[in-house]
Amino acid sequence: MIVLLTGGSSAGLAAPGIASAGGVISGTISNQATGDLLAGARIQLEGTTLETTSERGGAFSLAAPTGPQTLVVSFSGLETARRGVVVPAGGEVAVDIVLTSGIYTLEKFTVSGLREGQALAIQLQSQAENAKTVAATDTFGNPAANPGELLMRLPGVAVNFVSGEATELFLRGMGTSFVSLMTDGNALAASVGTSSSRDFQLTALDTGNIESAEIVRAPTPDMPASAIAGYLNLVSRRGFDRRGRRVELTLGTRWTDLYESKTPAKDPARLDLLTLSYSEVFSVLGGARNLGVAFNASHRSAPTLTDAVGGIGAAAAGAGHVLPTATNGLTSPLLRAMGSGETYAPTHKQNAGLNLDYKLGERSILYLKNSVNLNVTPEVSSIYRHSISTTAAVASFAPGSTYEYQRALPIAGSRSEVFSGQSRKKAVTYAASTGLEHRLAGGAGTFSADVSYSRATTWYPINADITADVSGIGWDIDRRGQPAWYPALTQTAGPSIYDPESYTLRTFIRRAYRAPAERIGLRADYRRNLTVRVPAYWKVRAGSRPSSACSSSRRRGTTGRIHSCWLRGPAGRATSRSGRTSGPRPRRTPTTA
Repeated sequence: MIVLLTGGSSAGLAAPGIASAGGVISGTISNQATGDLLAGARIQLEGTTLETTSERGGAFSLAAPTGPQTLVVSFSGLETARRGVVVPAGGEVAVDIVLTSGIYTLEKFTVSGLREGQALAIQLQSQAENAKTVAATDTFGNPAANPGELLMRLPGVAVNFVSGEATELFLRGMGTSFVSLMTDGNALAASVGTSSSRDFQLTALDTGNIESAEIVRAPTPDMPASAIAGYLNLVSRRGFDRRGRRVELTLGTRWTDLYESKTPAKDPARLDLLTLSYSEVFSVLGGARNLGVAFNASHRSAPTLTDAVGGIGAAAAGAGHVLPTATNGLTSPLLRAMGSGETYAPTHKQNAGLNLDYKLGERSILYLKNSVNLNVTPEVSSIYRHSISTTAAVASFAPGSTYEYQRALPIAGSRSEVFSGQSRKKAVTYAASTGLEHRLAGGAGTFSADVSYSRATTWYPINADITADVSGIGWDIDRRGQPAWYPALTQTAGPSIYDPESYTLRTFIRRAYRAPAERIGLRADYRRNLTVRVPAYWKVRAGSRPSSACSSSRRRGTTGRIHSCWLRGPAGRATSRSGRTSGPRPRRTPTTA
């Protein structure tokens, strides 16, 4: 259990004592042009220090003194509104405030500005009690994209891309092992498939059912101390975020072409993105506008098609080159290794989400959130690499060799190697949560209870590779008159590197990986606002976060499996176990010397 006393933006600074001496002002804040119910709007009582902020669904409640009062309401990108109200003694007055902007009234002009979601993100970020960055998914357009396309635009975040697809995330220079992944504040299970670790893959996530993403760099005391780099929190869409019915259909395509490459792998022009989102508020069970529904479904094809050429393996400066010294007679560096390769992974991604919110009353909401992400390669992914290399001795090269034109001699250490691999992948992530959100009367505080479950499984039913080589070859690299990254490579001696019969098989390995992980969360929060001149509150949280992860691998030549698991219980203690299921001892992969 955690007790938190801290300063920060508070949802209502007035305590029940003020409500008993006066009354309560409640209502909703909305955008006139879009109909969106605005969360994070700032509501102030003019001439006093009393203020509050609206919650999701635009609702607010503020205790105020009796008599005529003026509300001042502000929101990023919209004009500040003032509304007079009369607060009854011991009673409550309802007022709905609609914000607009002069930009909406212009005619014969086309004005491009912030999207509504980003305006909300700026508002929430400015009111955050800790250091965080908030970005809305509608800021940059694509509603069913890889989250990395959104996160890469945030300060302090770096993302690696392969063939236009975000694959790795770095926060403060650290990878996903040091980042905690959450959805709506609940830890989300993650799996990379080849081991039981806390890493997660951006390719296994989707923004189809995400309203915004938060990067939290400075956690509050009620957050788990489980992330050195920071926290990534994905906030899901909800039905009460907007008024009325909203249906959005998005179509898109992407195309990768290797131009001069003769690879059989192709990315044909086709419909690669199809996403549908729907939200509406219904009146059910005798209530009025008391059920919010938000649904989304999307399909996206994201094939990875890459082509590479240049120094490979250990071919960094020094290790991949023979450098000139005062005694070896070289006038320029000589390249030891040269190669090329290509990768093709025809990946399809599906995402679906359904969020239901039911109002028990004006201040209480029951919710149920569900989302599932599926990432599969329906065809076999392939990778092919070819390299040619020699030893680090100057004697391995013909006299007079330079960086512009060099000749490697056909010695035993000069070799050509080919690597070919194939794999199939399937990743599934499911997350669900249900709970209650309740606002105390007069904006005195909030109470919430939540139960969450998530499971992630990534497995590679096929993961095979083969390596073969041939030695005693001679070769030239000629950069004269050639593009900088595409010098002319010519074999000059030895068995043909283009004839498969010249090669000797070195290794053949076939594996299968599977790594499921799951998390269960239970938490209850009670927050009470304080009656002081600065925003302050105290908060009590109780909860449990048990989690587990397992991994198994199987190699050709054995019927057994290597199996390992770890479990983290409510007390935070981690236990692990590993072993081999029934079957003979694994045999080493046969190799040919």
